[in-house]
Amino acid sequence: MVLLIRSADIKFDSRINKYITLLERENIEYHVLYWPRNREPEKQENTTFYTRKATYGAKLKSLLGYLGWFKFILSYIRNHRKDITVIHAIDLDTSMVAMLAKMLFKSQYIYEVYDHFADSRNLNGVARTVACKLESLVAKYANDIILVDKKRIKQHGFSSASNIHIIENVPNNQFLKNKDVEVNKPIKICYVGVLESNCRGLENILKAIEGRRIELHIAGFGGCEQLFKETKHNNVFFYGSVDHEKAIELMSSSDVLLGLYYLSNPNHIYASPNKYYEHLFLSKPLITSKGTPPGEKVTLNNSGWVIGDSLNELEELLDWLENDSNRNNILELGENAGECWKKYYLNYFDQFLKPTYLALIKK
Repeated sequence: MVLLIRSADIKFDSRINKYITLLERENIEYHVLYWPRNREPEKQENTTFYTRKATYGAKLKSLLGYLGWFKFILSYIRNHRKDITVIHAIDLDTSMVAMLAKMLFKSQYIYEVYDHFADSRNLNGVARTVACKLESLVAKYANDIILVDKKRIKQHGFSSASNIHIIENVPNNQFLKNKDVEVNKPIKICYVGVLESNCRGLENILKAIEGRRIELHIAGFGGCEQLFKETKHNNVFFYGSVDHEKAIELMSSSDVLLGLYYLSNPNHIYASPNKYYEHLFLSKPLITSKGTPPGEKVTLNNSGWVIGDSLNELEELLDWLENDSNRNNILELGENAGECWKKYYLNYFDQFLKPTYLALIKK
């Protein structure tokens, strides 16, 4: 049995759901342990969730919850150790327990890193040092490591060892040809994802959109959630947390996708977000950030706009989008995105993800 562990709500995690889809297609036994934090999830086959309520980003307030979560994971592994063939632990806060299980029960584990722990949380000083050393230790004992981009090897300080495997954040979707013959009036900009404060440009887009002939469609959860719940702007539409199907529906009915990654968060220097791949397979241009991997790729493919982190640059771009004479340019950028998807990622799931992952879990 493959045991997948994620300290977040798997309903909104498209990446772990790709692995689940593959395991089900291949009739491989699996189980998922997860922590939905602030939601009471519906019952789902082959899953067990930790019931303690918690808030994302609560830091020290979450400490007791984490101790209970670690105990919950270790207890499950101990009770089912004879059935578990490999543990697939995602990020540091589950992989530490997987490492402990290897020491106690000789369990095999895959360490998958969505985000660098210290960088994604802006840790400094002693806390950063401890987190980085723990991450190195977990990686040292892991049987295999999965990263989302080659650049992450440098970020983590890992050696380019043979047990490091790159699986990109490519959606498990076939190419969806953009059927729109013209851009919506008013233009629709869409963001679906974590509503992270200060470094995703969400506060700035809310300021810049006011009074414009542009609609902003937002879905997700996180630190900025209350801002969008309380906004009085009649051109801003907030949907809260949505599942993958609804997310695709929202993005595909929009004209432009938003994915800003401000460099005030050092983790964004190595960003490999879903947004980049989603704009390709949906044939929608992307607004993203200078100095980041998605910014470099969007520039290379001419599939969107790459701007700095200032409110002024965002407002200048919105001025351009409001100009009706640029509507054909928006469609052209979307077509460029779609061509890139067809060229590089159309069959990624079957031709790359499937053989790579199956080889890891069957070692």
